[in-house]
Amino acid sequence: VGQNVRLHGNVISGTIQKKKNDGLNLRFAVYSGKKWVEVKYKGLVPDTFKDCAEVVVNGKLAPSGELFNAKSITAKCPSKYDSQDHASGCGNELTPVVVASRKK
Repeated sequence: VGQNVRLHGNVISGTIQKKKNDGLNLRFAVYSGKKWVEVKYKGLVPDTFKDCAEVVVNGKLAPSGELFNAKSITAKCPSKYDSQDHASGCGNELTPVVVASRKK
C-alpha cells in the first residue's frame, strides 16, 4: 500500500466501465493467479485494451486494499496463435463477483 508497483494480468470480460461524459475515466478488473483487483485509471488507453486483454498497470494500491490506482496502462498485442489459451486465463467466471462488489 502506498508504494509504486506493477501489476500484470488479464482484463476480466464485462468489467470495463467508462464515464458517459468523459471517456478518460475507466474502471476495470484485472485477474491473475486466481486473484483479481479493481483498477481505476484516468487517461488514454492503447487500442489493444479490451476485454480479456493482457495488461500491465503501474500505480499504487489504495489504503483500503480494494482498489488499484493506475498511472499507466500497457496492453499486449494479442497473438492469433495463443487465442484459445489466452481466453481460458481471463477470469470470466469472476465477472458476476466483480459486478456485485461494485454495488456494495
